[in-house]
Amino acid sequence: MTRLGGNIGHFDAISRRVVGACAVVAGAASLDVFFHSMGFLTGILLAFMIALGFFYITGGLRGGSAVFGLLLIALALADGCLALLGEGTWALLLGVLAGAYGFITAEVGWCPINSLLGKDTHKADPEWALPHAAH
Repeated sequence: MTRLGGNIGHFDAISRRVVGACAVVAGAASLDVFFHSMGFLTGILLAFMIALGFFYITGGLRGGSAVFGLLLIALALADGCLALLGEGTWALLLGVLAGAYGFITAEVGWCPINSLLGKDTHKADPEWALPHAAH
């Protein structure tokens, strides 16, 4: 979970972990060896990432997942272009960087970009998502 006093909420932390995992897998699928042998599966993966990005965008800016939804769509498009151009290594590098950022900030519970923008998605969590909420 996220730490107390952090600026990343529960739904935002989940979206960061999922986007991080998708970014690393899509970067690996965009490598030349895999893309040339199973390009159709890479296309399905990138289409899934775009659909998942739209799902996170519907969560909205208040929950903090919209930014990572846009990042997921941008990574899917960039990975597809880089795979077609034969530059899958760059796609893997982008995926690993985005994945590391997502996993680290979700685990720590604090994001420097949220801090710079004055965004606190921890306070934006709905009452039903908090583990201590009494119904």
